[in-house]
Formats: sequence, C-alpha cells, structure tokens
Amino acid sequence: MSFHFDDEDQNVPYAYYTPGTLQRDTAQNVWLVPHTATNRAPLQEHKQQVLLELIGASSTSERSGLDLVAVLDISYSMTGANRLGRMKTAMQFVIRKLSPNDRLSIVTFSDDAQRLCHLRSMTQASKAHLEDLVDGLGVINMTNMEAGLKTGHQILDGRRIARGRIASIFVLSDGDQNKGDARTVDVSDVAVYTFGFGADSNHKVHEHT
Repeated sequence: MSFHFDDEDQNVPYAYYTPGTLQRDTAQNVWLVPHTATNRAPLQEHKQQVLLELIGASSTSERSGLDLVAVLDISYSMTGANRLGRMKTAMQFVIRKLSPNDRLSIVTFSDDAQRLCHLRSMTQASKAHLEDLVDGLGVINMTNMEAGLKTGHQILDGRRIARGRIASIFVLSDGDQNKGDARTVDVSDVAVYTFGFGADSNHKVHEHT
C-alpha cells in the first residue's frame, strides 16, 4: 500500500515573538491575558491589583514536536463491552492533550487499513475536526492489525519534515486479529504503544507489537 504525501502533510507551525507586539505566538502556545477590576483609566497615580493569566504555558511549548499516528481497530469484535466507545473516549483525550506543535494522523483497520487524515498540526480547528471524525467511527468486519500497523509506519517513514521531531505509533485494539499477523511488522525504528480494550484482550499480540 502506498501514499502520495502532499505539502499539507508536512505543515508544522512555529512560534515567533517580537518585543512590543501582541503577546501571543503564532502557534498559540502562550497567551498572556490581563484581568483587572475596572476598565477605566485613573486620573491620578494609584495602585491596582491585576491578575495575569498565562494560557498554554507548559513543557509542551518547549519540548520537541510529536508526530503521532493513531492506529484504531474498527473491526466487529470492538462492539463487545462498549470497546469502541471506550476507544473513542481514549482518542478524544489524546487529541485534546496534543499541542499545536504536534501532528496527528489517524489510521483505521478492519479488513484492510485506511488513512483517514494526513499528519495534521493540532490547532483548535484540527482538533475539532478530528474529534468529530473519531466520534463518527463505526465497526466493519475483520481485524487486520498487520495492515493498520504497516500503514501507520509508512506514514511516519514518508515524512519530509522529521528532524528534531519525535515519532510514535499508538495502537488501540482488543488484539483479536483474524487476518494477517501484526507480529511480523518490523517497527524497530519507531516507538509503538499499544492499548488493549476488553477483559479478553489478546495481550500476546500487544506484547509483540
């Protein structure tokens, strides 16, 4: 399976600051907001308490950007015990926690794998779109985790902007594969994190991926 990676796949926002300009960087990592008791200018010198709120100031604005591919199981076995619903909740949490300097691509797998979106910078608009995308997922037939893992790895391997960025794959599944074998996929050059859903999740598959 091959992909054509266009320029939209590679967009990475960067923050800039010029003294004396609006104190908000272009990637919306940090925003300094003043809160005062009144918006009227005083006629003489006086003291006033002002609360300054720093929004988005955390290690995410300083760390290297993350390129994450989420590989999601939408096979029929995910209908049991609300596995699909819990997987959606987990993905919504991941999306909300990513910063604008991070990029996310979503891959689903059932009989085969499908890339639902390119690596997108996690702006507020992108987050809203991907949350809706995840919320609308439904189940289809077989469980071909091998195809999902291969597709996710190929997305990261095809990046043109990779220097200084951390690449990871998240696999969310019950591990009940019945087509292909994910243990045969060589992902030794990238960090892969697996999350099993259901009390009967196949941990042997997750351990090998």
